[in-house]
Amino acid sequence: MFVGNRSTGYDVADCEFASYVPQGSAIFSRGNTNIDQCVFIANSVFCPLSGPIQPQSGQLRLANSVLWYHEGHPVFGGASSVPATIAYSIADTAEPGDGNSTAMPAFVRWPDDGGDGGDGWYDTPDNNDYGDLRPLAGSSVIDAGSNDLVAMDVLDLDHDADTTEPVPFDADGNPRFVDDPATTDTGAGSAPIVDIGPYEFQSDTACAADLTGEGDVNTNDFFLYLSYYQAMDPRADFAPGGGINTNDFFAFLAAYQAGC
Repeated sequence: MFVGNRSTGYDVADCEFASYVPQGSAIFSRGNTNIDQCVFIANSVFCPLSGPIQPQSGQLRLANSVLWYHEGHPVFGGASSVPATIAYSIADTAEPGDGNSTAMPAFVRWPDDGGDGGDGWYDTPDNNDYGDLRPLAGSSVIDAGSNDLVAMDVLDLDHDADTTEPVPFDADGNPRFVDDPATTDTGAGSAPIVDIGPYEFQSDTACAADLTGEGDVNTNDFFLYLSYYQAMDPRADFAPGGGINTNDFFAFLAAYQAGC
């Protein structure tokens, strides 16, 4: 938790912000700020010109990030004249900039306030579920980021004395650059293309048909996929090429039969 923090400029990477109440921006920035590989879920404020990120001075760059359920508010505070850009990110409102998309991402589990509504997220925190924002197979975040916009490894996390390379790990400590052969690259750079958000889909070890995140494949996953397929939900998109059709259904069946 961050309360009352101030800075004259900073870099934020591999972070999750979730509130599900309409009274709090996630970031209020002064100075030059870079935000990379983050997820913002339901962060907004009462003012109709405000949004999940409030730049007040300097310049702000948002990249390789997800912003969803911010109630139609602009990503950046609409009353601000601060130069701000967004690139290779996914939002539920169409945002100008290179590589941006409105394709709903698929996560293992979305955050939930336990059904309290309103200010229940804070007033009754015991039943809050902050979700599991790791991407599911077929998620729109996979191989959709920009390699050039990944934060630099200034802390030398891999201890190779190179602090000018991109951060080599995701928020779980897994490799940051992993290609998913079942996903068409829509990002920028040479393969492997980085995923959008704090977690990289580990296609070499992932159990693609485990839609429920239970660690195995069973009928719960099969019937959940059927519900996605019938609803034309983006999470039913299992095959390359975009759209949802019988190719996706058979791709899921193959993953289901392969198991974990």
